[in-house]
Amino acid sequence: MKRAFRFLAILIALICLVSCGKGVSGGEPTAHAEAPLFSPLEGTYENAQSVSLLCGTEGASIHYTTDGTTPTTASPVYSAAITVNSSRTLKAISAKSGMADSAVASATYTITSATSYKAETPVFSPGGGTYNSYQEVTITTATPDAAIYYTTNGYTPTTSAMQYIGPISVTEDVTIRAIAVKSGMTDSDAASAAYNIDITLPKIETPAFSPPPGLYDDTQFVTIETATPEAQIHYTTNGTIPTSSSTLYNGPVEVLFNTTIKAVAVKDGWADSSVKSATYTIDNPPPVVENPVFTPDGGVYADDQLVTITTATPGATIHFTMDGTTPTEDSAVFSFPITVNTDTTIKAVATKFGWTDSELQEMVYDLENEPNPGETWTEPVTGIDFVWVPAGTFIMGDEFGGGYSDEKPTRLVTLSKGFWIGKYEVTQEQWEIVNSQNPSHHAFLPDAPIHPMENINWNKAREYITALKTMTGRNFRFPTEAEWEYAAKGGNMPGTKYSGTSDALLLDNYSWGTYNSEGVTHIVGEKLPNDFGIYDMSGNVWEWVNDWYQSDFYSVGPSVDPKGPVSGIYKIYRGGGCLDGNFDQRISLRWGNVPTKAFLDLGIRLVIGQ
Repeated sequence: MKRAFRFLAILIALICLVSCGKGVSGGEPTAHAEAPLFSPLEGTYENAQSVSLLCGTEGASIHYTTDGTTPTTASPVYSAAITVNSSRTLKAISAKSGMADSAVASATYTITSATSYKAETPVFSPGGGTYNSYQEVTITTATPDAAIYYTTNGYTPTTSAMQYIGPISVTEDVTIRAIAVKSGMTDSDAASAAYNIDITLPKIETPAFSPPPGLYDDTQFVTIETATPEAQIHYTTNGTIPTSSSTLYNGPVEVLFNTTIKAVAVKDGWADSSVKSATYTIDNPPPVVENPVFTPDGGVYADDQLVTITTATPGATIHFTMDGTTPTEDSAVFSFPITVNTDTTIKAVATKFGWTDSELQEMVYDLENEPNPGETWTEPVTGIDFVWVPAGTFIMGDEFGGGYSDEKPTRLVTLSKGFWIGKYEVTQEQWEIVNSQNPSHHAFLPDAPIHPMENINWNKAREYITALKTMTGRNFRFPTEAEWEYAAKGGNMPGTKYSGTSDALLLDNYSWGTYNSEGVTHIVGEKLPNDFGIYDMSGNVWEWVNDWYQSDFYSVGPSVDPKGPVSGIYKIYRGGGCLDGNFDQRISLRWGNVPTKAFLDLGIRLVIGQ
């Protein structure tokens, strides 16, 4: 066989020499460059082949493709033998200045060996290093059709990491790690590149105070200035270090009592100034904050009430509770009307830095009604929106056929009590109400705070719910599997296949999935709601529920207020995510995993109820 190949190579070389002789006539160029030749010839081979490309036109360059597409002069330039370790079609053209490109030559190689080959290690451009400007980093691999997955959090990437789809903006110090993955091949080695962004910015002049700090016997009006034009000044009066999120200075600060003012100046494209501090001692007793006032007053009402709380003291903060406890400075801050839709006692106190707190005030509201189906309510402490789902009976399970065996048999289930369920999936900014760490895979998106929270396991979600209960005194919890499916169906009987529709052709209007998401989560509530007014119960992210998984539970479980088995190995999640098609977004589909497992499209939706 080797002698045959050697003979073939010699024959091709002779042909090339003859062709080269034909390339010049009277000093004028021929119309077309000679088409490339392949060695060895196309065919079926047991093992990988090293394919050479030859051209009879002297000085011509060869451009080729390995994915079956037609090459152009923008395609890779042939410079060394091409390793063909899996079945593929090579195509090539010859090009030379002053001549027309050759015809396209093609050769198909079938490799029958079962040997698994490793994808080529990804390459970063520009490479890691220290830069004095922001960088746009591209990642490539020499393996055709391979997908690249990467991380920026220090972890080694897997196929659960972010998939590379375009240049990565590097605006701060970061290490990017990447692997290349292709079906039928071993994953590549992990590549790593560390980027240090070292941008030196001019520094703003330190703020100055007038009058200077000191002892005064009456109220002072303090001005704050910086010598840097167009810089903004932010300040605090509670002893904390000011940032660009602190109070913006827009006029003299009234100092009525002993106060330390701290200030910093900021400007886009400049480094913040040093923090300047000034302490003013005022020799007079602090005033008392006026008591909070409730509107309307407490009493018995037939309808929901919007309760506002005010104080006559300008700049005072009102802290309140709705769980019977006495409010403190750590309690919820009143900022918008409170929806009272059940029997509630509200207690409030008004505070202001340097002032004496107001007296404790409280009002009792007795409501004799139940919300209407689909009625909305905003929990006042967290700002999370909820929708009322009334008690009812529905068909639970796969009504449409084609599902898994654990979705059957269908059965009538009764929920004896109504409940409040999240209008949207819990967002990243709502997660951060009680969590300083955000493990989201999509935190890099510009509008990430209003994307659903994901990459959290069931145990972490339970800790979050416990913290909300402590903060608000309300009975936050997971929905049961039955509550989740009833809410997703919009209360319909017979139900719907997806949340909002039974027509897969209309699913794009209600859900984010493989057909429209581009592989990432999206802002909650951008699609249409279901009949209860609840959003994204199909798609965007999967949602943990409270139940343990049991494959035959529909056959043996109770039909009234089912809560799942008392123990198990897997916790259930429902609804499908942005990486799923319409089959996985059916609202009867049951899926589960261990409580310690997290995915980049798995989040939660809250319930408040008994």
